[in-house]
Amino acid sequence: MSRSVDVGVRLDAPHLEPKHRLNGVVRAYLERRAAPVAPVGPSPWPAAFFGLEKVKLFREASAEQRAQIVKSCAQNLLVEAYAIEKLGMASAAKMILVSETTEERMTFCHIAGDEASHLAWVTPFVARPEAVADNPFVGLMGGLVETASKHALFYLLQCVLEGWGLSHYRLLADGCVDPGLRASLERILVDERLHHGTGGVLFDPRALRPEDRETISEAMAMVLTMVQVGPQGVAISLFRALGEESLRQAEQVFAELDAQAESAKKLQLLRKLMLGRGVDGLVETLEGQGLFTPFDAAGCSQATAAFLG
Repeated sequence: MSRSVDVGVRLDAPHLEPKHRLNGVVRAYLERRAAPVAPVGPSPWPAAFFGLEKVKLFREASAEQRAQIVKSCAQNLLVEAYAIEKLGMASAAKMILVSETTEERMTFCHIAGDEASHLAWVTPFVARPEAVADNPFVGLMGGLVETASKHALFYLLQCVLEGWGLSHYRLLADGCVDPGLRASLERILVDERLHHGTGGVLFDPRALRPEDRETISEAMAMVLTMVQVGPQGVAISLFRALGEESLRQAEQVFAELDAQAESAKKLQLLRKLMLGRGVDGLVETLEGQGLFTPFDAAGCSQATAAFLG
């Protein structure tokens, strides 16, 4: 019997009209855990959360420009979270279909339900869900969900990136000034700890085929490259609000954001999450390619200029 299955992540799947009857069904399920809440302010995170108060260009901008920049930075985080939860549902759906035991299938049925709840909690805060198409990390993850084997996904998504997500969501929750979203992020953390731990139970490096190892290596190389460039999303939000002239000060902006030190912490966390799971040779290969070394401010500036074209 074939173990393969085609899964489309459908990040562009639309939402139904609010009065559609199926929304009532969805709400009934969601309210068994917690109903979604509406935003209470313009941004769930203040400028200081993004390090913007250290940036001279930001301090000198008008009040309207500063508000626009903070809102853009917050939306980048929210859109990414929205997309990750959609990807989580698609990944769980795939795992349900390719599960080889009843307990494995039960586990991913529960995970799928968690991801649906998370999506509902985040969605009210997202101004433009269609912006997921502009996020390269989301695009990479979508491709992996659609094409990678379940054993590669156990490692990539649950062992490594769910662990990364725990640190990320912890930061988001701690810095969040919207009480409803903060409560939702705290609940997401509880679920994600279980998802991450499940990966450690299910992943067996002996089940990896050579092509799985290649998939893992290529995917992690791309993830690490994205992390090397520092808080690029914050910088781009600043440049787009202040105009093309501001891009000439990109190196100074990345230095003021302490990009190199922040990236170094994140790269070391990813390295720690990758190690000790029977594929340490892959980590050594990536380290040999310099992918755990963060870019300095000049490197971040050059990479951002190339990204903006």
